[in-house]
Amino acid sequence: MKTISDYEPEFTPVALDRVRHDGWTPERQRLFLVALAAMGTVDSAAQAVGISRISAYNLKKRVGAG
Repeated sequence: MKTISDYEPEFTPVALDRVRHDGWTPERQRLFLVALAAMGTVDSAAQAVGISRISAYNLKKRVGAG
């Protein structure tokens, strides 16, 4: 059985010009990646961390998102 630590990513958070408390903090980025690995869909992972699917795709387009 997998545990949450099996899904822990090694990553560098996307640098943002400003960080909102309800936006893409480095911790929320990490939690999103864990949720994505566990759940398998952007929709489910975004919902799990309280961010819209569109916001997740916009983050992916940013420089440094990899």
